[in-house]
Amino acid sequence: PRHRWRAAAAGGAAARSRRRVGASSAERGASSHRNFSSSFPARSPSLASSAYSATAATCSVAAGRLSFVLGLQGPCSSIDTACSSGLVASHSGLRALQMHECAAALALGVNMIFSQAAAVATAMAGMTSPRGRSHSFDNRADGYGRGEGCHAAVLQPSGDGIKPAGLSLLGSCVRQDGKSASLTAPNGQAQRALLWAALADAAMLSDQVACVEAHGTGTALGDPIEARSLASLHTGRQDDEALAVGSVKANGGHAEPAAGITGLLRLAVGVRDRVAPPNSQLRAVNPHVVEAFDGISCTLPTQLSAAPACYAQASGLCAGGVSSFGYSGTIVHALLQDDGVARGAGRPAAASSPHYVRRSFAWSEQAHPLAQGVDAAAPSGLVRYASPAAGALRSLVADHIVQGRVVFPGAGYLEMARAASDAATDAA
Repeated sequence: PRHRWRAAAAGGAAARSRRRVGASSAERGASSHRNFSSSFPARSPSLASSAYSATAATCSVAAGRLSFVLGLQGPCSSIDTACSSGLVASHSGLRALQMHECAAALALGVNMIFSQAAAVATAMAGMTSPRGRSHSFDNRADGYGRGEGCHAAVLQPSGDGIKPAGLSLLGSCVRQDGKSASLTAPNGQAQRALLWAALADAAMLSDQVACVEAHGTGTALGDPIEARSLASLHTGRQDDEALAVGSVKANGGHAEPAAGITGLLRLAVGVRDRVAPPNSQLRAVNPHVVEAFDGISCTLPTQLSAAPACYAQASGLCAGGVSSFGYSGTIVHALLQDDGVARGAGRPAAASSPHYVRRSFAWSEQAHPLAQGVDAAAPSGLVRYASPAAGALRSLVADHIVQGRVVFPGAGYLEMARAASDAATDAA
């Protein structure tokens, strides 16, 4: 939750805490809950039965807690469509803004790895690479490498589109694979229909797209199918209008539920700065991908390069698309365009990113806020715990207000008794 809050604050949501702001959070719901909650007993048996464990890691509370902390009162939902969750969350925010359900939307994607259970399951299913890396569009593609991520985007309306950080999210579309070779197998026909529908939603032509942030997991089956889907839209391009295709998964791994919004943010940087990000790990292109792109002008850059020229750049604009496909079959594509502001020497310098110092604290060393210390004045044979109603403890109950006064909640006494019992047991 703290990762999500910091990402939201960096995106500017904290300043809008009293406005109608919506929140869509993407997580791998069931598996994330199992992985996170299963780590409780290993760290501290008391945490597994805590009064907070019921809401600690449930997918449904992920977005709700953020709205609670920031005071957001717009539409709020936690989305789980597997690998496409992050971009579906952005699509949800876009639709909420278009329907005037909120004044701004906060879309987040989070993936944290807490145990080896999911890694074992995906490895047994043949989804992940034995090498531990995603070789997107490469001949060595044999599965994806898992990665962590926590990313956020603040969407707000403008005159001609939804703008995340000076860019316009022109349109998006969510579809389903439907019937395919298997539940998790991609469907090229459904992908092509998705791409056309997204273009229609954004009121764009295919030759206005300069670059595409592909799903590109690095599988021998998925990469060629996605390449054929992209090729079906981008025929007839000139050599100087070559479509630049890339995938961030080769750079930082597959962030699973956060993958879609990770791709959206990398596309945003590329469109804003007019660059085509490189495809890491790309050494020899998969021959099936080469065959798919045969006859169209397309490039898979391996070095940071200038974005190819496109029809829209005649007016000083640059646009790109991003795809995200979930193994659940839910697929999504979105189209992003910069604001047309000239870049370069006149552009204000970006604020330096904060540097965090990583520190580790053993769970057993953290005193429970309701059992902070032993009262030395307690009668002989009686252990009494005292916790000043200030500082961390006051912050914990400060939001429980009854008739304008902060009142210690009744459930807190039960939690206090449990904390004292646990502390006494640990001390023994």
